[in-house]
Amino acid sequence: MSCIFSYSQVGITKKNTIEIHEHAILQIDGQYDGNNYGVMLPAITKEEHLPLYNPSEPDNYEDDPTMIGNIMHNTTYSTFHSYNGQEWLNEAKDNTSFEANRARFTTNGNEERAVICGSVVVVIVCGRHEPLDFPKEVYNNLGIIKRPGRTTSSSGNRERADSEFAITQDGVYKIDISIPSKRVGVLSLTGDPQYQLYLYKQNSSINSTSETKLLTFLPDAYSILGSGGDPDTAAFATTTVRLQAGDSLVLRIHSPLAGVGLGNSLTAKDNPTIAANYAREILFTKISD
Repeated sequence: MSCIFSYSQVGITKKNTIEIHEHAILQIDGQYDGNNYGVMLPAITKEEHLPLYNPSEPDNYEDDPTMIGNIMHNTTYSTFHSYNGQEWLNEAKDNTSFEANRARFTTNGNEERAVICGSVVVVIVCGRHEPLDFPKEVYNNLGIIKRPGRTTSSSGNRERADSEFAITQDGVYKIDISIPSKRVGVLSLTGDPQYQLYLYKQNSSINSTSETKLLTFLPDAYSILGSGGDPDTAAFATTTVRLQAGDSLVLRIHSPLAGVGLGNSLTAKDNPTIAANYAREILFTKISD
């Protein structure tokens, strides 16, 4: 091994010579004889072994501005600690909170939405779609933008604030949905109202938007031929999808354009008690780039 000192610069290599960059005070050449070599930093197995550790301090560490920049390797978690003069920082630990790479939206307690079909006649034409809104932002570490969402149906277009989620970061997302619900059915021989999650993708080259149905789901309820229901139930759904910046999603109550039924309804329930304890919510988790 050679160690070369030149103009207060240090180069370390297993070769005879090393070319040191003009802006480097220390340069290590890890290549030799077709193999690659690394640097072994001072190591610990747990944070209690870090210098200046003192459990009586509020942040568990004593202050020492002269030690700013000190680095140590935690072999237990395969991560690094750096000292800022007051405490040891650890990027991996700091980013492992549940809210990291997530965004959660819920209701405030007065956003109950419903679709009711065939309240009077048996043979119906419904075709009504209601966008579901999530006005309360619990946390948003993904830069998701809420905006008014629109649904188009035979009974007319509907637009509602806080019902469309615009993605700003490319990646693979896991989407979890929970909706406290009420189902009522007197008679249904065809399709019932249901929840649907739609993806809208922008195509800038032709100035158009494509629509894709990602999910269709219903709350549990007891019924025979659609007769029955449940005033206190819930619907849950999960999907994983790759999204791009500019994509958007809308969750809605969907009803079939035509069917045979009487008094069929689906309600996304909401009131202050529900919102405080088991609110309607949508949770985005970015699981990879």
